[in-house]
Amino acid sequence: MRSRLSFGVLMALGAAVTPAHAADPLALAGDPAHGQPIALTTVDRLTLRPTGTPILEIPEPHGLPSVARGGQRLAIGVSTSNPDPSQGRVGVQIVNVRRRTVSRAVATGIAAEAVEWYASRRIAALLQDGRLVLINTVSGRIVATTSFGKLQCTYQSGQAAQGRAVFLVARPGAPAVVAVARKDSTMGRLTLPRVRFAGRRCQTRAMAGDGEYAYVSAPGTGSITRIRLATMDVDVHRVPGLPGAATRQLAWARRGRLVVAGADASRPAGAVVVDTERWRARSLDHDASAVRRVGPRVLTFGATSTLRAFGGPALRLLWTAPTGRVTGDVQADDRGALIYARTNTDAVVLDPRTGRMLARPALASTARLNIIGGS
Repeated sequence: MRSRLSFGVLMALGAAVTPAHAADPLALAGDPAHGQPIALTTVDRLTLRPTGTPILEIPEPHGLPSVARGGQRLAIGVSTSNPDPSQGRVGVQIVNVRRRTVSRAVATGIAAEAVEWYASRRIAALLQDGRLVLINTVSGRIVATTSFGKLQCTYQSGQAAQGRAVFLVARPGAPAVVAVARKDSTMGRLTLPRVRFAGRRCQTRAMAGDGEYAYVSAPGTGSITRIRLATMDVDVHRVPGLPGAATRQLAWARRGRLVVAGADASRPAGAVVVDTERWRARSLDHDASAVRRVGPRVLTFGATSTLRAFGGPALRLLWTAPTGRVTGDVQADDRGALIYARTNTDAVVLDPRTGRMLARPALASTARLNIIGGS
């Protein structure tokens, strides 16, 4: 196991001071194209260089890890061999971060494309073969299974609240399905006849939610589907002016508002705010093609636009970051203490309160860096 993963030299920006409560985050980091295997490790919050020995090398990670409450355990989808070949391949690893060990290797037979740690002893994992399995985190035993058939893409809402995990499952040539895993190990599923995702390309963040409802909107459509998760009741609302014929992203902004951003082919289609009581949209950012919520703030960005933050009851513009074009994703640690924006040649570290740039470490375009959370 290698003790270090090099991501380049930090470009000095003077004596930058980070928020006092910021901690070195946990990350999936590596650059296999340059001989640096992907590993679960802590990284310096400014330089993004690994600190100490990696917790675990993961040759073939799938999706992003899901962290249990307290931050000391996580689950990640993988594809790795099993010491007992008769049990099939390991598709989920449960990691004890404090002890730096794999506490359970779950033999699912195939990789998990999405995992959600949604209750103290329950993980939901959506597998490559279309099965949704619920896993007991103590024993590593699969306690429930259902199947959706062939998958096109999977989307997680990030709703590990109220004892539920919610997935949006896109299937080739078929309507999308919303799947809900519950704390009592039961599962619900709902087919959405009006929601279809064309092509093979996965759309990130195609679903958002507030804990009570999940909201779904496919690119190129003029409607938003709302699902009440406790009862699986559905209502569909026409909303003129929704952006994004090619891609579409959703983010819940609290106070009954949903932010929708998208792109038409390679051009940004902008971001709008949707009032989910009146089902009306107003423009928020003409230049954006993507959206992300970090704490109380909504961030808009895109490959041809800079990063902007909106907040407050009226979602007013708080700041515009000096990042230039954001060609990759925007991430944050689990406390929302720092924001990380990816460009073609580097990463930009920002203070979420002011948008002030704290550091700009060089980062190769081939390098993988997924911030998981503070440790």
